[in-house]
Amino acid sequence: MATIYRYQSSYHGIQASICFKIEDTTNILGVSIDTPRLHIRSMEEVDYEPACRLLGDKDVMEKLNDGHILTAEKVRASFNGYAKQRKERNPYDRLAVLNRTGDFLGIVALTPYEPGVAQLSGLGFSEFWRQGFGTEAALAIVKDYAPAAVREGHFVKGEKLRKIMATARPDNEGSWKILEKLGMKFDGEREVPEYNAARKFYSINVCI
Repeated sequence: MATIYRYQSSYHGIQASICFKIEDTTNILGVSIDTPRLHIRSMEEVDYEPACRLLGDKDVMEKLNDGHILTAEKVRASFNGYAKQRKERNPYDRLAVLNRTGDFLGIVALTPYEPGVAQLSGLGFSEFWRQGFGTEAALAIVKDYAPAAVREGHFVKGEKLRKIMATARPDNEGSWKILEKLGMKFDGEREVPEYNAARKFYSINVCI
């Protein structure tokens, strides 16, 4: 048995169905988002192998964070963290992005940044670039999933989610164009010491 909360939403003509599911026996939270072309859900053990391939792909990782690939050991540590977040019933985490035939396309994330602010990020296999999947996933997260999480009473570092921020490398035009399509405000460009590189900063208020 499980306790299930469902929301229906539509933004820019894209229908989205959001589900928060709490297993009665384990008290573990699972989330899912369905759009016309995508099934986005909590990360599961079955995602470990494709995640290793994705996060170990130098072309994919080149413009993310510090540009370094992740080893299988680091990916395993991340998966342990996902499991912990689900046990704590925290919906602000990394989610698997699949198409309607079940192919693993990539990862989209809405993670705590500071009290009341979450960070949007994502990456996908290069063979699925330039097909609108990134925009569709990001729209569902920002316009549908985030407001639903707020209505469910989930907090970000002790405060209700009020803003989403994101960054993109200036030379990663595909990423910052997605952020602009979401209606995110450009907050300037500045150096990020931990990445030793510049980033364009964007933000948007969460509308309930």
